[in-house]
Amino acid sequence: MIGGVAAAPIAAWLVRIIPAYLLGVLVGGFIILTNARTLLSTGNVIPEAWILCIYIVLIGLWVSAIVFQVRNRSKFQGAGEHPV
Repeated sequence: MIGGVAAAPIAAWLVRIIPAYLLGVLVGGFIILTNARTLLSTGNVIPEAWILCIYIVLIGLWVSAIVFQVRNRSKFQGAGEHPV
């Protein structure tokens, strides 16, 4: 509960600053990384080196999605159009 009370003002501030399209990619990627840890650690059948490689790939995809969103949005904002 204390963590939620401390995080709520920070989250409200971030929501005002970060655009919705970028916030969705950031939060979605964080949720995927968090759940990947849970999925990969159950059963202990995947070697530790593979888990590290999977994390590297996931983080790379996450960064690519962020870059794609920023570039895609800047194209539309520069042209005065808004994607649906």
